Amino acid sequence: MLTTTKIVRYILMASVVFLLLGLLWWYFFLRSQSQTITSSDSARGYDTGAASFQNAIGSTYNNIVSGISSFINDSDTWGTGKGSAPKQLWHVTKTPVAGMSFVGSGATLRLRFVERSTGQILEADPADGTVVRLTNKLFPKTYEAVFGRAEDIILRSLDEIGAITSFSGTIATSSSRSSSGDTSATTSSAELVGKQLERNMHVIAPIPGTRELLYAIENPQGGVDIIRSLWDGSKKKSLFSSSLTGWKPVVLADGRIFLIQNPADDAAGFAYELKDGALKAQARDVPGLTFLPRTSSTAFLLGESRNGSLALYVRARDDAAIASLPLKTVADKCVWAPPSTSGTSAKKTTGDSGPLVAYCAVPLSLRGTNFLDDWYRGVVHTADAWWRVDANADTVELIPVDGGASETFDVENPIVDLKGENIAFMNAEDKTLWLLRIGTAANSASTTRQ
Repeated sequence: MLTTTKIVRYILMASVVFLLLGLLWWYFFLRSQSQTITSSDSARGYDTGAASFQNAIGSTYNNIVSGISSFINDSDTWGTGKGSAPKQLWHVTKTPVAGMSFVGSGATLRLRFVERSTGQILEADPADGTVVRLTNKLFPKTYEAVFGRAEDIILRSLDEIGAITSFSGTIATSSSRSSSGDTSATTSSAELVGKQLERNMHVIAPIPGTRELLYAIENPQGGVDIIRSLWDGSKKKSLFSSSLTGWKPVVLADGRIFLIQNPADDAAGFAYELKDGALKAQARDVPGLTFLPRTSSTAFLLGESRNGSLALYVRARDDAAIASLPLKTVADKCVWAPPSTSGTSAKKTTGDSGPLVAYCAVPLSLRGTNFLDDWYRGVVHTADAWWRVDANADTVELIPVDGGASETFDVENPIVDLKGENIAFMNAEDKTLWLLRIGTAANSASTTRQ
């Protein structure tokens, strides 16, 4: 009997020990999961503190008020939500984005963008700084978003074997704002419907004003094909084939198509206009070539990377000489201001009359002798300042930014709205989204003439 009692006692003690060890493991497991979720939310900008229930008046009211205040007063992320305009330089979101596009103009102007981690589509209002979420469907790890006409969008990622995937979708319904006057709220959620395109499309360029796209894809026999198709990938037509890979197609609003070789430091680069299946040279044998043509014009910006040094050039028209600019940057950090069409469709004219203005982000300093290669690989980053370029006069002006002296960013993928009043860009260092109001900002800037 004594032996049986001891055995039962030992079993009970062992059970208690195992129970305590299990509870201890569960505690550390939950703590680890909580820290992971908190870190994830903080990284996405949703770092409002957890609710507290230790307030003298029950704490529920204060929890709600403090949470909302923290949310809407973070003007760098979500604006005030009270109708006041954001700063001239607006850090739209701390969440990494996959791409962006302006939609509408004037009072209806919105900056539409895709959240990189979720593939969800959001819109920011430059007038009052509010942000609304349009779609809730998850597309995890969306590395690139390509915007087409109206509600068309392509979300690009990698599958489990590393192949490039492209989902061609359309936003089915439009989101509407609350009628109660809450400008930070949305009353409906849109749905993104579409289909997967063929795999391993290397570069996709939307064709403005149409529901078509241009893309580069490897040819089974070697080299690359440039294909034109409808937005859903149907009705494919081969426009160009090359034994060389690394071509980037660019389609302007006037319908012209350009093919530019991927740049590399000191490597000879070429840029062509593709017309009726033939190539017309725009730039030949330029070391580290970056190239930015302008719609409805024969003007272009040309960047060069030679012997560890950057240079930027401009040509105002096809009968003008290429002029050197006193800016050390790459053309991929620039964007042309939209042409003034005066009610005329951009496709009806390719004249060079009127102002030819571009905006360029210029690194304050450069590191390394292979900056171009390292920058495209994300190895190095820069702190940039914005400059205004007048191609007709060969002059440049520094754009002063109110309250932006402490902000640093490495500009990539800049775009401009239809009226030339706002520039949106990504910070290459963390892929967050920024917006710069240009307007008349450059009017008081200092000028440098060649």
